[in-house]
Amino acid sequence: SSVMLMNVISGKSIQLSANIVYPDRHIITNIEGTMNGNIYNAMAEMRWDADRNEDSRISVNGRGQISGLNNINASITVQCPRRTIAFNVRHSLSNKMTTHIDFQWEQGKLVVIDTALGDYSKPEGREIIGSLKVATPFNDFKSMEAKVNHQINNVMCKSQIDVSWNPNKMISTTVTLKKPFAIYNIDAEVI
Repeated sequence: SSVMLMNVISGKSIQLSANIVYPDRHIITNIEGTMNGNIYNAMAEMRWDADRNEDSRISVNGRGQISGLNNINASITVQCPRRTIAFNVRHSLSNKMTTHIDFQWEQGKLVVIDTALGDYSKPEGREIIGSLKVATPFNDFKSMEAKVNHQINNVMCKSQIDVSWNPNKMISTTVTLKKPFAIYNIDAEVI
């Protein structure tokens, strides 16, 4: 036997459920989704051996707050019998753009990525600053960080890039072009 139910509130929420009974199996499925302004929630769950084994289930939960492409905050979690997987993202754009992403597939197994980019104009010139940070659980690649600073003004153009990875590895580069631009007005440094 089977029973299916559906409830819809236009523009607000939806709920679906199914209850299916076979002689040797009982399957229960629930799906829900809601929207309230710019906040979205979703949940889906399926139990495929509901009468005998409470661990025979998978569920997906999602939540998001989206105010256009300039402001996003979202997460998704998937739970199955022996694992929980989580994915989160935050992105905002105001005077600078920042993004955070993390992904976890088991306890202690987490990858995190953070970025930032800002463009700062001033009457005397312009400065662009960016960064990227990565952290992982992998021994050969625990962390990496890159920073970029680019400056332009009436007398020069200067770019600096610093990259570090794992605990003690680093490279730094600075290139300066002085005006008037010519080959003899280039200063470069690598550390």
